[in-house]
Amino acid sequence: MFAFYENHRENEPFRRMDIQNFHFPNHLHKETEIVCVTSGICILKIEQQEYQLTEGMIAIIFPHCVHSYYSTFDYQATIHLIDSSFLSDYESLLTAYCPKNPIFDSSYEMKNLLAQIKALDSTDDYRQYYLQKALWHLIFAQFIQVFELRKRQSEKLSLTHQILTYIDTHYREPISAADIALAVHSNVYTVSKIFANKIGMSLPLYLAHLRISYAKQQLETTTLSILEIALQAGFETQRSFNRHFLQQTNLTPSAYRSKYLIH
Repeated sequence: MFAFYENHRENEPFRRMDIQNFHFPNHLHKETEIVCVTSGICILKIEQQEYQLTEGMIAIIFPHCVHSYYSTFDYQATIHLIDSSFLSDYESLLTAYCPKNPIFDSSYEMKNLLAQIKALDSTDDYRQYYLQKALWHLIFAQFIQVFELRKRQSEKLSLTHQILTYIDTHYREPISAADIALAVHSNVYTVSKIFANKIGMSLPLYLAHLRISYAKQQLETTTLSILEIALQAGFETQRSFNRHFLQQTNLTPSAYRSKYLIH
């Protein structure tokens, strides 16, 4: 399942995930993200700008850019996450610039390259790493031809980045705005203002999204009791967990597990 702040601990140079009707609040990460919509309509928000992606469209999200997913329609898409160090020739460009318009219709050549990437994902051959690297460099060479870039303010060391990084590490603990402010050497007012203006939701709601995302993964892949999962995710009571879970998924935890648990 897609991660929250996405401080990816797997230390993988690239990952691919197929998603369906994916909803996720504002978040950021150090990887470059490529979204390919295969059906339906996806709403992607990048740095306060909203984009509508339809079948065949591709979006690229540069490292440390705040973004979110939602849609009122059904959709399916593939997400690729590529570590910037893996794209060594483009690393300085990816951190210093971002596209003026990150959305475009995929060409035949681009679809073919991405199809080759997908085919390699199921291969255990050690040469996959080098083939992947060569293909991603070809893909980014095409991106550079398509996009007009603009200089951006550094997000890497911004207060928003520090706050979301801290939350990524501690969201399963009982944390407050005061705890976060202390950790990032700021104050509660500034933290609350960032959530209102930059993240676009309150801290409690953001924490609930992260905790429910973790809980969904546990429901899909473990046989832990619902109470155990609720407490591990950071909820104080199962009642609170059930309420937030229903609000976000329109399913009870039990119904979700029955639908998604892998036997």
